[in-house]
Amino acid sequence: MHHNTTDRRVAAVSTIGLAAALIAVGGLLVACTSGAQTLPTAAGSSTTADSGASSVSTSTDVPTTTTDVATTSSVEDTTTTVAPTTTTSTTTTTTEPPTTTTTIVVQGAIVKVANATKVPGGASKLSKLMAKYGFQMAEPTDAAGNEEFRDTTQIYCLPGSEAVAGSIGILLDGVPVNYMPTPAPITDATAGLGDASVLVMLGKDLAGKTPPRLKT
Repeated sequence: MHHNTTDRRVAAVSTIGLAAALIAVGGLLVACTSGAQTLPTAAGSSTTADSGASSVSTSTDVPTTTTDVATTSSVEDTTTTVAPTTTTSTTTTTTEPPTTTTTIVVQGAIVKVANATKVPGGASKLSKLMAKYGFQMAEPTDAAGNEEFRDTTQIYCLPGSEAVAGSIGILLDGVPVNYMPTPAPITDATAGLGDASVLVMLGKDLAGKTPPRLKT
């Protein structure tokens, strides 16, 4: 009987002790739960600590700066200077007198024919044909120097005799006319001209022939 009573007492004490322990643990849990604190953080942020778990909510407001950039458009005026154009007129002197004769002129100059071929009497024949046409003729002669022999006929004249020389050129079917060279390419050179101011250098193209326009 004594032992049973003792056992009951021991069990009751143990039960009371266990209950007290549970109450203590529960109180600690309540204390921990109610002790959750909200910690202030940097501007715009808050940190909450609850039961050992940390939840961080961060909100950062970044100010927006708007910069208006003014664009200046610079227009550059460009002035272009154009150099004046200078026209240089070059005068070319030619030994060929202008042929403006349309009317045959037979008076106003004495004409001499020089034979620049190996055709005998060629200059004499042409001189006679021209005399019949109306030209004033000097005695025929022979060519000399670098024009002793010519393939084509050439007419030379002194200034003032262009009209007569041009007329002869027309009658001889387009023979060219140039001013008289010095010395004249004939026997006795320029002295051999005498009073003649027009010289016909008879070439192989017309030697011994009768030009159609000189027929009378």
